[in-house]
Amino acid sequence: MDKKNIILLFLFLCALSQLKAQNNVKYDTVYVARDTIVETVEVIRYEYVDVEPFELYVSNGVSYVETDIISESVDHVSGLFSVPLVLKLTKGNFFLQSGLEYRKVNFETSSLEDVAKEVERQITETVVVDTIFRYNDGDPKASVITKEVERTIFETEYNEELVVSYHDFSSFFVPLVAGYRFRFNKISADVGAGMGFNFFTSEARESLEKDFPDEDPVFFSYLINLSINYQLSSHFLLQGGISGAWDTNSSPLDFNQKQAGLKLLYKIF
Repeated sequence: MDKKNIILLFLFLCALSQLKAQNNVKYDTVYVARDTIVETVEVIRYEYVDVEPFELYVSNGVSYVETDIISESVDHVSGLFSVPLVLKLTKGNFFLQSGLEYRKVNFETSSLEDVAKEVERQITETVVVDTIFRYNDGDPKASVITKEVERTIFETEYNEELVVSYHDFSSFFVPLVAGYRFRFNKISADVGAGMGFNFFTSEARESLEKDFPDEDPVFFSYLINLSINYQLSSHFLLQGGISGAWDTNSSPLDFNQKQAGLKLLYKIF
């Protein structure tokens, strides 16, 4: 056998032995051993933590709003229905809620005022018709001829009367509420508090400038609400709740509102 064949045989046996050695390597989670070489293996542990996702709900429904209007000249309760549009963002048990609602109130005010009235009267006057001169012993004497005449006159009288004015105000209500949700399987309860922003419409502002010039066109309210929810499905939630709003402005009119309603919430994501 020549040198070339011997070298080829030697290389073949070396390769065969190396392949056999690799097949006999045993691995564990810490070390890997190859012949006399020791390699260190780093063990990585992964810990999975549940992270509550953000959830966005949109809702619509019907509400009954009772508004207590208080001022020096009025203390009246006005009740009307409204259709609020609500957006609610939740993360875990915490939520942030806002929306838009068109509200309307109507009431009347009364005050005692001096009212001018034109009064028609019939009067009788004595008017001179003619004058006749007569002579008596050379001295003239005048005789006046008169008659009674009736005529109509008009006079202005001022009387104190109770004057009633009717008012109809509409506004847009924007709530901003932060709260917490208590979960009991399919039933949950939401408790929240925040602020309400009320913007009178242009027609209401014109009426305010005329009847209540010191009233602000925008007023703010403290707001609290409580609602009970029932999970209909993975995307739909039925909600019934009550809320209260108290006017914070120092103005001629105070609008304090109570509300009860029923809404259907849809989970967008």
